[in-house]
Amino acid sequence: MQRVEKKQQLKTLLSNTNALLGAMRNSTSTVSGEAANVGRYSSFKMFMRKYNDLVSQAAPLLLNTTVLDLFKLDEIKGSGSYYALTPISL
Repeated sequence: MQRVEKKQQLKTLLSNTNALLGAMRNSTSTVSGEAANVGRYSSFKMFMRKYNDLVSQAAPLLLNTTVLDLFKLDEIKGSGSYYALTPISL
């Protein structure tokens, strides 16, 4: 793969990562009322899956992947299994 092509793909993935980060921030700050605690954390597994997808696409384009991590989604319970104040060590 040509260097220019890799660079463009990485720029696109960075843009997608920034969009995902923005969506995550927006989802935690726009919920209010009684549903605030549930709404803030209800979609965290979806965000983790999308992050894993981005990492999987970026890894082959990088020389050094030591800075990349993946979530073990099969070990993550559904959002209904967590209380709002339960610390989540992922």
